[in-house]
Amino acid sequence: MGSRERRPCGPIPAAQGFTLLELIIAITLAGLIMILAFGALRLATRSWTTVESVGSTVDELLLVQGFLRRQLTQARRVNPSSETDQNTTLKGSASRMNFIAPMPGQRLGVWGLYQFTLQFVRVDSGTNLRLNYWLNLPPTAAGFTVWEDQTRTLVKDLEAGKFSYYGKLEPDEPATWHDEWGTDASLPQLVRIRLYSNDRQTQWPELIIPVQAQGSG
Repeated sequence: MGSRERRPCGPIPAAQGFTLLELIIAITLAGLIMILAFGALRLATRSWTTVESVGSTVDELLLVQGFLRRQLTQARRVNPSSETDQNTTLKGSASRMNFIAPMPGQRLGVWGLYQFTLQFVRVDSGTNLRLNYWLNLPPTAAGFTVWEDQTRTLVKDLEAGKFSYYGKLEPDEPATWHDEWGTDASLPQLVRIRLYSNDRQTQWPELIIPVQAQGSG
């Protein structure tokens, strides 16, 4: 007779499965992993948004600084004329500054010197740095119609801003910083512009500009 297959004696072990405790632990771990992954995604999104915002602010800063530096270094003293009562030199206070300079590249198609006014203006959202400019011509200049005042907002939503002027208001006094410059005798040697941001993440660096052009027009 052939050999018979021997079966093991005793009860057959039951099929292995997850206990309720193991299932709860697995669900809890999966939930924690999802929370961490979602948090990392939100952090990455916020970081990217912040980088884009900072990049835009830096571009704005460079454009404004370049324009102000170019214009103020060309500020002029113009010989007074009985035909006009317009400003003939750089004058200003802590919140407003007037000066005369050429327009960059004479972009507007009219050659000559222009009057510029920089001022900090209060608005609902804070303070704006505003620029006004117009052609520096006597009212009766032949061949020219009345030049309309042009307005541009250079920086928006600041907390505050301030202009300062370095130089001698009187010939016998030492050069120092002043909150106002009102003399017709000379231009300041330096102009300082401070911008204070409402956003703590944005810090505008102090801008100090030498006023180099001392000639008359």
